[in-house]
Amino acid sequence: MGRTVGPCHYSRQSRGPGRASGIVQSGLFIGAVIGSLGFGWTVSVHGFGVAWTVLAVLAAVAAAIPAYLSARVAREVRGTEP
Repeated sequence: MGRTVGPCHYSRQSRGPGRASGIVQSGLFIGAVIGSLGFGWTVSVHGFGVAWTVLAVLAAVAAAIPAYLSARVAREVRGTEP
């Protein structure tokens, strides 16, 4: 398995675990608020089928972003970045 970079790694390299935890919790809160409002609006305007499709696409994009960033950081650490 490849190496990943997450809140644990961030907390070891910055000003402590409180800052890393705050970043994670802020993202969780913002996502919960915007996600619920956006899903409800999409259902009311376009219906459940479109809302679930949009949610699936956004979930796939949200999963791809950390995977890409983790691979990029790993390449930089190994020194293979141009």
